Amino acid sequence: WGVLNKWYQSEGYYPGGWTGNALVWASGAASARYTVSSVPRTRSIVVMQPGVYGSSNMGHLGWVTAVSGDQVTIIEMNALAGPYNYNSRTITHISGLKYIYAP
Repeated sequence: WGVLNKWYQSEGYYPGGWTGNALVWASGAASARYTVSSVPRTRSIVVMQPGVYGSSNMGHLGWVTAVSGDQVTIIEMNALAGPYNYNSRTITHISGLKYIYAP
């Protein structure tokens, strides 16, 4: 719910066309004709596979608010701040992260 809310706040609508755990969001979004890339960009959803940056076995998502070189600042829910709470952190872009771009 956290990244969907951030997308809505930024874009004025909820993205759609895919469902499921975080680990399948990149493929689902690509099938729904959203642009999915391995290049970080603001106004995008970062998709982390299980185990990446502490992700659960279902993966994890964050809303990208800033990119500086390989440093990606995200807002996420249900992570460092606990269930149903947002926190912000900066991660280093690594191979395997995918980004679902807002149009």
